[in-house]
Amino acid sequence: MAWLTQRDPWAPGREQPTPILLIEPDPGTGARVQAALHRTWGDRVWVWREGNVTDALHLMRICGFRVIIYRHHGSAALLQEQLMLLRERAPDSPIVVSLQHDAPDVPRPGLAAAVVSHHDPAGLERAVARVLGWSPPADDSRPG
Repeated sequence: MAWLTQRDPWAPGREQPTPILLIEPDPGTGARVQAALHRTWGDRVWVWREGNVTDALHLMRICGFRVIIYRHHGSAALLQEQLMLLRERAPDSPIVVSLQHDAPDVPRPGLAAAVVSHHDPAGLERAVARVLGWSPPADDSRPG
């Protein structure tokens, strides 16, 4: 897709940030995930948060995202259904699914590019780096 490699017209020589869609119902958690991604990659990423899949699907009618991060909080059946809707709307965007620590729900093969735990922010960053083809963030670079 052309929009993934466009240069920033207002800053020649600089690429536009990679657009990431974060689906997380809790604004506080969403802000923490956004801050962690920006702390790791700075202006290489642009993160938009939606509170639910329905709103995200509406947004995806007009916006393209390079990666979708879906923090799932419901049942296994709902997970499969919502992933199929996201995949249908954005077939070229890899989906990174974050599940609750004790959740045994694993998405059907082909629906998610990666599955991580809600309680493993470093795992989420590594998964996003992997699907983008970027070097994983160094653990020792995290602020203490």
